[in-house]
Amino acid sequence: MVKKLLLIIFVIFLFPAISLADDEKTKGMSIDEVKSHIANKMDKKIAILNTFKSCVSSADSHDAIKSCRQQKKESMKAIKGEHKGKRKGERKKHRRGDDN
Repeated sequence: MVKKLLLIIFVIFLFPAISLADDEKTKGMSIDEVKSHIANKMDKKIAILNTFKSCVSSADSHDAIKSCRQQKKESMKAIKGEHKGKRKGERKKHRRGDDN
């Protein structure tokens, strides 16, 4: 069970990291900056999953588990929103020709 959970977590984090490495944003970054950026994003997600795991472990009803899922969903959306907002700002900046 634990091995399956770890495999699932690994796969979940592997694909976004691979796609992020080819992202338009990372083109001008050094490899160390890209790795740091990916690691920071993964750390945020791992923290959310650890909180979710502890919430589910301490849940004593189905409603409590449902609440844990909702909190995790909102936290993940917040991370995606941060990334999306940054990308949107960069696109506007690029369209204006403000590359610096």
